[in-house]
Amino acid sequence: MAGSWRGWVAVAAASVGAAALAPSASAQISSASENERLTPPTPGKPDTPPAITNYLTIVVIVGAVVGASLIPSKRGHQD
Repeated sequence: MAGSWRGWVAVAAASVGAAALAPSASAQISSASENERLTPPTPGKPDTPPAITNYLTIVVIVGAVVGASLIPSKRGHQD
């Protein structure tokens, strides 16, 4: 008795799995020839990064780190 409902559950699970995979399987079938296939677009020439802005950003970050490290710490007599 316990084995009969397990069979039905297995059949139902297989049916649901087949029904879920059917649309993706049918979408992979293509009737287009080699010349009609879609191709990804070719990227254009990338822009050159602005060197002055990059160097200025590095100077500002390094200056902030050095400035923060030069601030004296307020240590009390109990430290």
